[in-house]
Amino acid sequence: ADTAPDVSTLGALAARLRSRYALTIALVTLGGLLIRVIALGHQALWRDEAFTDLVSRRSWLDMYAAVRSDSAPPLSYALTHLAAGISSSVAMIRVPAALAGTALIPLGAALGKRLGGARAGICAALVCAVMPALVLPSREARMYALAGTLGMAMALTMWRAVERPDRGRLAVHAAVVAAALMTDYVLTVAVSISAGALAVRSAAPGLKPYVVVVGVAA
Repeated sequence: ADTAPDVSTLGALAARLRSRYALTIALVTLGGLLIRVIALGHQALWRDEAFTDLVSRRSWLDMYAAVRSDSAPPLSYALTHLAAGISSSVAMIRVPAALAGTALIPLGAALGKRLGGARAGICAALVCAVMPALVLPSREARMYALAGTLGMAMALTMWRAVERPDRGRLAVHAAVVAAALMTDYVLTVAVSISAGALAVRSAAPGLKPYVVVVGVAA
């Protein structure tokens, strides 16, 4: 008798495993969100947060003028400005950072899965969800959580763009690079290193469009 596994059975098993993996990552992400938002407004704003709160309540033009005296580009301030338009509470001022920090969890899972499979993806998600160095910036009204998430997104979208440099993946990576550069100047180092490394290999088929896209985004 033919004992070879049925193709439809294998397909159903693969779909079930993917569904279970996706559910696990969703639950870990939800847990990470709760860690970041519970009692979010319990502590008063500290000095740098107070600066963010102050400038975010100004008009758009006045806000951008004030940001010039800070050490970061304006994207995180713009998000906080939108949040302040909804509510003036301390918790709401910190919500953009909490959401940005939560977005790091599935990104970490995606990178982990690419490196070591589904189990590595789940472990990476758990680490991103509970590591204090990632949780604490997500509870502060500053740009650090957003910068960390965009840095992770740059790594993932770069990987995908190098794998298959079609217009869609290149456009997504360019958008992430542009957002990163508008969030924290430190990320220019990561962009420069990745673009420089790939420029060395730009003679390889498919990599020249990627290098061009990174340059345009920067």
